[in-house]
Amino acid sequence: MKKNVFFLSLVMFAGLSIWQANAQISATSTGGGSGSYSTLKAAFDDVNAGVLTGDVTLQVTASTSETATASLSASGTGAASYTSVVIYPTSADLSILADGTLPASSHLIVLDGADNVTIDGRVNQSGARDNAHSLTIASTSLTAATIVLQSDASTNTIKNCILKGNATSSKGIVWIASSATLGNNSNLIDNNLITNNGTRPLYAFYASNNTLTAPNTNNTIRNNDFQDCLPYGAGCMVIFVAGHASSVISTGWTISGNSFYETATYTTTNGASAAINFINFGTSGTTSTGDGNVISGNYFGGTATHCGGGTFTKTSSTSFANNFSGINVYSITGTTTSIQNNTFQKISWTNNTGSSNWRAIDVYGTGSFNIGTETGNTIGDNTTTGSIVFVTNVSTAVNASVFPIQIGNTGTTVCKNNKIGSITASNTIAAATNVSPIAAITKASGAGIVEISNNMIGSLSTANSISSALSTSGSETTGIKCYSSVTGNKIENNTIANLSSGGSTGLINGIMTGNTGTTTVNANLIHSLFSSSNSNGAQVTGIYLNTTTNTVCTNNIIALSAIENGTAQTQVCGFQEQSSAAATKLYHNTVYIYGTVDAGTRRSACYYSVATGATSNRDIRNNIFMNARTGGGSHSAINFATTANGTILSNYNDIYSATASSICVYNSGGKTLAQWQALALPVTGGSTYAPDANSISQDPVFYNAGGTTALSYSVVPSLTGTPIATVPTDFSGVTRSGSTPSMGAFENNSIITKLNDINENNTRIIRNSDGIVVNFDGRASIELYSMSGKLIERTNAVGSYNRKLESGAYIIRVNGKSSKFIK
Repeated sequence: MKKNVFFLSLVMFAGLSIWQANAQISATSTGGGSGSYSTLKAAFDDVNAGVLTGDVTLQVTASTSETATASLSASGTGAASYTSVVIYPTSADLSILADGTLPASSHLIVLDGADNVTIDGRVNQSGARDNAHSLTIASTSLTAATIVLQSDASTNTIKNCILKGNATSSKGIVWIASSATLGNNSNLIDNNLITNNGTRPLYAFYASNNTLTAPNTNNTIRNNDFQDCLPYGAGCMVIFVAGHASSVISTGWTISGNSFYETATYTTTNGASAAINFINFGTSGTTSTGDGNVISGNYFGGTATHCGGGTFTKTSSTSFANNFSGINVYSITGTTTSIQNNTFQKISWTNNTGSSNWRAIDVYGTGSFNIGTETGNTIGDNTTTGSIVFVTNVSTAVNASVFPIQIGNTGTTVCKNNKIGSITASNTIAAATNVSPIAAITKASGAGIVEISNNMIGSLSTANSISSALSTSGSETTGIKCYSSVTGNKIENNTIANLSSGGSTGLINGIMTGNTGTTTVNANLIHSLFSSSNSNGAQVTGIYLNTTTNTVCTNNIIALSAIENGTAQTQVCGFQEQSSAAATKLYHNTVYIYGTVDAGTRRSACYYSVATGATSNRDIRNNIFMNARTGGGSHSAINFATTANGTILSNYNDIYSATASSICVYNSGGKTLAQWQALALPVTGGSTYAPDANSISQDPVFYNAGGTTALSYSVVPSLTGTPIATVPTDFSGVTRSGSTPSMGAFENNSIITKLNDINENNTRIIRNSDGIVVNFDGRASIELYSMSGKLIERTNAVGSYNRKLESGAYIIRVNGKSSKFIK
């Protein structure tokens, strides 16, 4: 008898042990069902069979090995009846893995129309996000996805997990696939580490080209780390949201807070056709995605999250090269797509052929875009050099370019508040003749209205912030390039500084317009553009007009020397107008050129034109053109290289040159102001015109000539121009006089009379942790400016004034007296 009892106990203990060993998934539900399962598939099968109903909780208590796809059907399909399903681990370092017997074509987990499913990788769904990733979900298949959402799967969440996969076909580690009637909508992929499982996937996340009747909308991918996801031998898109040829689909998506990085040097083994894109909406101009998508707060580069660690270093095998786009979007007309607050830093990209490009933000299609309108994007930085390096190893012509922001869409684009700098393009071949050009913000040729404003391009103080470096032939560096063919473009309030280029024919341009539409270029500050070349062929230009229709330039401030140490060895132009230019208007601009040519004869001019066409009409009024450059060559305020065929209307300017005999150059002949005024120039209708009859030639007495702030080019004494109704305000937004406006970019003589001369007996400036407090006797007129000369506030106050401010340098005027302070 005792033996039988002992034997029965032994059998029961063995059975219990086997049950415990197979209890990897512990299930409970509010509908009353419960159970323990060895695989996630087995648990899903009981949900589908109606065993587990209501709110279902699946606790992963031990790692599972899945031998077949774990597929969860929609509630209401067959016997399935659930409100929600929640899956989470009960201890750290657990996993749901594909078993070696899982068919290669089988996905690991499929939400087949399932809604309200949450997979949370935190232990017991608690604790900080930074302590997440206790659950790994991994597939080894080369042809199947790790997790699939399909057939109207919506409002699902996958968060805080490690997701791994190897799919080299069009599947992705996470795949939002086709839908039945409603679309796979409002799903959230949040705070996961997404990476390869031994083989690099073609896509880390893929949303298929969906049907027009059931588009995938309003999905969110946020705060994930996409680590080591780029394949070596194929073009790829880390996040790929497909589009449609003719209709708006894939709308309302949010891609935010994600980090894209490689932990070790990334070496490609495929050529230029193998484009590398991190975030891609649509694939070409005929398969565009929908509207209203938001791409914000993502990080590209480095070897760790948030562009941390070392430099993301990309190389390639011999004769290979790869195009790069961090954010690439093709959008169809509809609600504007928003691209905000993304960061690109610590990237070194090397190609071994010369035909592949580098783009941080690249937009196309017929849709409209806001780029940086809420919070600017950062590409490189504005205080260092070499955060982004593009290297070409080729001795022949380089047919590649570096365009940090490229605008190629035909809708309206507003691009503002972006910070672009610390970018270098170079060629390591000693005998190379050129290098990839850089244009920080580019509007490609064709339709599409752009507003490009309030961007910081280069650096206020760091030399060679954006540099196309080469010692032999030619390279080109441009701050803003606009080739729009339609009317209504604006390039305003940008700061462009410390751009450089090398080579005997190297070009540096602050702004270049080549459009056939109408563009207003207003209140931009351009300074410290340098060439490393000691050659007549190299040119530095503040604003380059290579346009065939109206370009109106107002209130711009341009200060150029030529090279960093003040010795002027290169040709320099404030404005340069090419042969195709027509109907150019220059109003209220300030140009200062300085330095000394130590050898050779190198031309400089505040305004230089070679426009020769019958429609090359110029209207030049209320400008300050001061050329203080000396040494060999022709140094003039105004230079018309040929006899004018179009109309020249130039008047009420201050045109000054350190060489009085060449204040103006006309058809290669230097002239004094009197000689210039005595000429008879053509105007419309065949009559003639005496230029600059009311202009003067005197030193404008800049507040700080050669300085790097806008306020350096305020002037004393007053230089009175003529009213121009189309320019109602100055560089700082101050209203101009309707009868006696000031020449140059600033109105009312000077913003500053003298720094730090407020009478301390009557006025006290107090700087505190919030900003500034000013106490004074009686009533005072208050004006607050940034150090770049932008008006922040104008008001009247009694007894005191206070303002909260961000860190920085400011100028405050109290009853016309000014003081500089630092918050």
